[in-house]
Amino acid sequence: MSMTFGEIIKHSGDCELLNYIPEKHDEMIIKNIGNDTRTVNEDSLFVASRGNNFDSHIHLEKVIESGAKALIVERRPDLFKISVPVILVRSSYEATKKLAAQFFSNPSHRLCMLGITGTNGKTTTSYFARSVFAQKYGDCGLIGTIKYIIGNESIDAPNTSPEPLFFQKQLGSMVENGLKCAVMEVSSHAIKLGRIENTEYDHLIFTNLSKEHTEFHPDMHDYFKTKASLFLSMLTAQKNYKTTPKYAIINIDDHYGEALAAELKKLPGSNIFTYSLNANSGANLTAIPANIRFNGVDFYLNYKKLRIPIELNMSGVFNVYNALAAAAAGICENMTFDEIKAGLEYVTGVPGRFERIEFPGFSNKYSVYVDFAHTPESFINVLKLARGLNPGRIITVFGCGGDRSQEKRPIMGYNAAQASDYVIVTSDNPRTEDPMNIINDILPGVMKAGGSNYAVETDRELAIERAIKMASDKDIVLILGKGHENYQIVGNIKKRFDDCQTALKYIKQRENY
Repeated sequence: MSMTFGEIIKHSGDCELLNYIPEKHDEMIIKNIGNDTRTVNEDSLFVASRGNNFDSHIHLEKVIESGAKALIVERRPDLFKISVPVILVRSSYEATKKLAAQFFSNPSHRLCMLGITGTNGKTTTSYFARSVFAQKYGDCGLIGTIKYIIGNESIDAPNTSPEPLFFQKQLGSMVENGLKCAVMEVSSHAIKLGRIENTEYDHLIFTNLSKEHTEFHPDMHDYFKTKASLFLSMLTAQKNYKTTPKYAIINIDDHYGEALAAELKKLPGSNIFTYSLNANSGANLTAIPANIRFNGVDFYLNYKKLRIPIELNMSGVFNVYNALAAAAAGICENMTFDEIKAGLEYVTGVPGRFERIEFPGFSNKYSVYVDFAHTPESFINVLKLARGLNPGRIITVFGCGGDRSQEKRPIMGYNAAQASDYVIVTSDNPRTEDPMNIINDILPGVMKAGGSNYAVETDRELAIERAIKMASDKDIVLILGKGHENYQIVGNIKKRFDDCQTALKYIKQRENY
């Protein structure tokens, strides 16, 4: 990837140029652009910015020594110390939103782009969709909550939807590696903050919407409108590089999904593809769950006059919804049902999504599962799934994240206590909140559910140990909230902590393994 400095100026928006000589700098080639001082190399442009706890403007001299040939800044530098041309902007972030896709040659134009948004189910749907699309395209990139995957390489995801420069660079790498499609989760933060600007989607999936991120959205109306704006932008774009039909794929069993479908149908010429588990809903694609197994679920896809049997290797009705969304995307992409069936049945699990913790030789007299469930609705889904496995007891370990939606805490306490036989309330990622204050927000919900069988243990590791030690034959231990995460944030410190590894440690200890 490369661009002349003159072209970069054109795409940076309103700016002031410092140390700039047109005949000297306009044709200067910039081969890399970034905002991380550790990745600056020869022929690069460094983007400096300021935040609450950092200011990368203090490193300008260092990045020039490392090879930066130009700078974008939002604070006027000392030109006696800066010899390279400078683009001074009001906001570096706003400048990179405009510039990122252009610098990496608009990679979304050369990929079949599937975006997935909603409160619950995005990650599992993305794994199903990636597997389905791979049946047609050979491989498929992934940008999601757990990992960013490009071919044989993957990196842990710092954000569900990364900031603009990193995001467009990942899409560009997919193109360079010969990939033809990409599946990505799209958070409401990414939409509202413009992280995905100048990205052309082929299809978008709406899974569902429930109260979440109230620390970011003032109310549900704003949350819904933010999600809806992504679909409106795709379907009403004045300039599209690709000419193939674009589809809004919507779960109309969800109240907000139903409202979204109704709103989008008012647009002239819009392509709306709906899915549902209700055979009488009028949806384009429906499913009939036939058999929920211990390690999967069997169901039928119903499309027009076709009835296709699917043997899913992940259990739970909510995973039928996730698979249904991915199947709908395959239909919209003109894939065969043989390809769709193969893609859905290939997926055997998703890290941290009802992930069973065991090892060779484990007695299996009791079961331990780790799940990312962290909303009231996802609690209901995973607890219902666990109850459907006919356990002796359900012992649930969970907490709530700090500096996040407070009003959902008692609801999660209520849902957990009502559907479990024993609850251990503990810490999740308390961040800058006092862990005990968070727990005290949860407990009224536990008490409302008549909770007498509960305990409080602020130390998450001790809570997991306690749950595993008290499990009897046929009991299920659920460890909820963090799923795939391998860290815990306490204060401003991010420390290593993995629910799966911690659970495995105490299972082995109990089994004398």
